[in-house]
Amino acid sequence: MHSWSRLPRRGDIVKVWWRVPAPAETKHRPAVVIDVRRVGNDFAVLLCYATTQKTDRLFAGDFKIVRDTIGDDGSGLTEPVVKFVTSDRRALLVSDEAFTWPNGKSRCPIVGRVPARFFRQFETAVAASDATRQDVS
Repeated sequence: MHSWSRLPRRGDIVKVWWRVPAPAETKHRPAVVIDVRRVGNDFAVLLCYATTQKTDRLFAGDFKIVRDTIGDDGSGLTEPVVKFVTSDRRALLVSDEAFTWPNGKSRCPIVGRVPARFFRQFETAVAASDATRQDVS
């Protein structure tokens, strides 16, 4: 159950707790919504995480957003360059509990959206990641 004004949709940027492998810690970080699906009476989102590390190296399934220094780009991001890794995905049920903020309060986690000028890179990265996830028979 959630109390948000709307469900997230593909391309929305949300804030979520994400465990990263090195160092092994959980961080409250941006993630982009790849897909939204109904699961019984609920909804689940498929997410990929964001990092500010190694933004100069992009692999198949990665894309980056370089924020415009002139005004708000609508992404909700605070760092000048952010890389999204679409090959590292997590599914979460849409609920206030799953998207609790660091202060312990629940609120709509949608902070922005992939800016239009980066949406093609987002779609290309997801497609590249999907292609490598296909089973070869």
